Amino acid sequence: LSPAMPAEVKYRDVFKVVATAKSGVAVTYASLAPACAINGNEVTVLKGSGYCDIAVTSAGNTQYSGTTAHFPLKLNPGVQKVNIAASAKPGSKLNLPLTTNFGESTTYSVSKNVNCSLKGNVLTLNKKGACALKVTAPGLADTYLPLKATISVKIK
Repeated sequence: LSPAMPAEVKYRDVFKVVATAKSGVAVTYASLAPACAINGNEVTVLKGSGYCDIAVTSAGNTQYSGTTAHFPLKLNPGVQKVNIAASAKPGSKLNLPLTTNFGESTTYSVSKNVNCSLKGNVLTLNKKGACALKVTAPGLADTYLPLKATISVKIK
């Protein structure tokens, strides 16, 4: 992190801020914006737009003055995803996730393809080759992006 340039983070990112003071005294951490929560030194991003300010404070001692440094964070929308096997054997049936990592309902489709077929959320892999599976899910403004992806499943 740099006080001069905002670090870019995404909705639901979780990370630790670690700092030390030249004085050797403990530092404290605070979030000065409600879009970021802090527990100890662990930051959780709660929004997908705007900015947060993480303050790191050292009380100082007899040799060093107390100080506070501010670290800006630029908040970006989260990226939705689904976990689908990258490959499977012919004859396999894959139960596709009904929701994304952010809980949005998914919609799947496959183009007319002899290698695979789709019924509801079950993908059947018919013969060796590849299956192009399209998945979509709505986004939420200022929080996470819509999901529009094509996932290739290898059939081997």
